[in-house]
Amino acid sequence: MSEKTGKKLPKRAQKKIEKLVLDQRKKRRVVILDYTGFTSYNLEAFVQQPTEGLLYDLNRLPETVLTFIDDPKWVNDFAVYMVITQLKTELAAAEARIAELEGGLRFIQNEEAAKNHHPDCGYVEDYICDCGVADVEVVISTLLNQEVEE
Repeated sequence: MSEKTGKKLPKRAQKKIEKLVLDQRKKRRVVILDYTGFTSYNLEAFVQQPTEGLLYDLNRLPETVLTFIDDPKWVNDFAVYMVITQLKTELAAAEARIAELEGGLRFIQNEEAAKNHHPDCGYVEDYICDCGVADVEVVISTLLNQEVEE
């Protein structure tokens, strides 16, 4: 349905739009309709934007969705808003956990250095003994939030 006239688009126009969207999908591009018309974006780049920008571009901010409450389609549109928000939150948490693990793993030296570890020299900063060599078991156990048996 045309937003300007409130009338259904002609079949020919519907087919052109369908072809555009499906052709762009094959190229890993997403097509959106905004005030300038149809615009195509690289999908990977598009989803990298902050949640609010993503929802804005897709017209799925709750303020927008709730303005169409007389159309039952709003229920699914609102669900899309909730799902995207949750997925972006989970992605951020996963990325933070990966960064945390990578940071902790930087303490682990190469395998040869770990073999040369002196257990009697004591631990500094929870992971590194006084001789400066990482204790692999302590680092991994700490990162996985498990108790280390002494």
